[in-house]
Amino acid sequence: QADVTTLPNDMFKGCTNLQAVTLPSGITSIPSGMFSGCTKLKTIKIPGKVTEIGANAFKNCKALTKITIPKPVKTIGNSVFSGCKAMKTISLPKKLESIGSKAFYKCGKLKTIKIQSTVLKKVGKNAFKSIYKKATIKVPKKKLGEYKKLLKKKGQSSKVKIKK
Repeated sequence: QADVTTLPNDMFKGCTNLQAVTLPSGITSIPSGMFSGCTKLKTIKIPGKVTEIGANAFKNCKALTKITIPKPVKTIGNSVFSGCKAMKTISLPKKLESIGSKAFYKCGKLKTIKIQSTVLKKVGKNAFKSIYKKATIKVPKKKLGEYKKLLKKKGQSSKVKIKK
């Protein structure tokens, strides 16, 4: 229902047969652990009012290939997408300010990360550890130098390219 604004932590945690879900359009955050361990969840569209994705929200969603992150998202918590082994690309929104520790840890097929944000201030330890070893992180042209420093030593292979 559209009038639902909050959901509990771990709501669908461990629902190994969950393949699809439609979230209420009124929620403003994806709670911690919400879809953790939903190993058959393939795609999800996060509602347009969400500003925060909590820790472990999609951890070990091994089949997740497509996720739509809305423009208002400012925070991606710790280990949000850890172990999402099928995800190949992700686009991060313009208002994103923070990426948590191990956010994309063990996303071994993640080849392209597009950071649209020009206000990114924090990237946690090992945020990109064990992503595809020749991945590309695309950043806004005017932030290339600043983001190269910000993204340095966040666990990714030395072959990962950060470019405009």
